[in-house]
Amino acid sequence: MHKLDQAFKVFDDYNRNSPETLVIDEVIHPAEYFYALKLHEWVLKLNPNTGAALILASRCQHIGRWEIPRSSYPDGRTGYLKWRSDLSNFHAETASSLLLSIGYDEQMIDDVREIVLKRGLRTSPDVETMEDALCLVSWSSNSMTCL
Repeated sequence: MHKLDQAFKVFDDYNRNSPETLVIDEVIHPAEYFYALKLHEWVLKLNPNTGAALILASRCQHIGRWEIPRSSYPDGRTGYLKWRSDLSNFHAETASSLLLSIGYDEQMIDDVREIVLKRGLRTSPDVETMEDALCLVSWSSNSMTCL
């Protein structure tokens, strides 16, 4: 199995554990798994010739999101921003660990981390593409039903 396919498998297996589900066309999907697939699709639509780091980051951007619930932080802007920061670090650490476990080198792992953490927003084409794709997934998900 190609290393990229291995990465998709470990990311997807992880995200299939999402306790939140979505019903799309009467089919139930684990939410984070479904969102990861849609984000990946949008990244490839926006930049069909993108490199491996963005492709990998698109599949793990919100990996395990359910593990740090928003409700575990105080209400309000300060609590929300702290939650988002902690969540981003969690996603980056989880993705890094999984990529390392299947043999990715430190440079690729660092590149994926930079995109997941959105470092270089406004200067990195990969981070900009990710941000655009995230907005499109969010916008297109309005017709989905959450359980």
